[in-house]
Amino acid sequence: MKVVLASPEGARVQSRPATVTGKRTVAASTFENTAREVTGPSQQELKLRMNSNQRPLSPHLQIYRPQWTSVLSILHRASGVALSFGTILMVVWLAALARGDAAFESTLALFSHPAVLIALVGWTLALFYHLLNGIRHLLWDTGMLLDLKSARASGWLMAVLALVLTAIVWGGLA
Repeated sequence: MKVVLASPEGARVQSRPATVTGKRTVAASTFENTAREVTGPSQQELKLRMNSNQRPLSPHLQIYRPQWTSVLSILHRASGVALSFGTILMVVWLAALARGDAAFESTLALFSHPAVLIALVGWTLALFYHLLNGIRHLLWDTGMLLDLKSARASGWLMAVLALVLTAIVWGGLA
């Protein structure tokens, strides 16, 4: 929105905000026929700077060593993605069940392949991990387990429980 004001000399002044590209007018306004823009670096100069080594990199992987809680957070996101892909296998299984005995038997034969079994075990692990980490995050939302020692201990407990529950489901400990 432009606002037209009267200047002391009688010229009209239009107030304009600065733009995203960095171009601004003097005092964020222009005088008719006397507009003077104050500009930053051009787009070409910005591209040259970004493609060269003139700018510092954000210190992330080179400086900081991964912490247990950050690793668990990244794994929580990865397990969510794994659950999305694994759900496709569950839908195939349910569709075969709905189509009848012949389709269900052929799907069970497919699911008995070692690669599919490994994927299903991984999906089960991702399910328990995501569930338990979600409960952990809900506890954090209430203000519980926020100190470093409790956060680290709850992370270990959650990871171990996810492994144990996966082993129970797949018959390893039953």
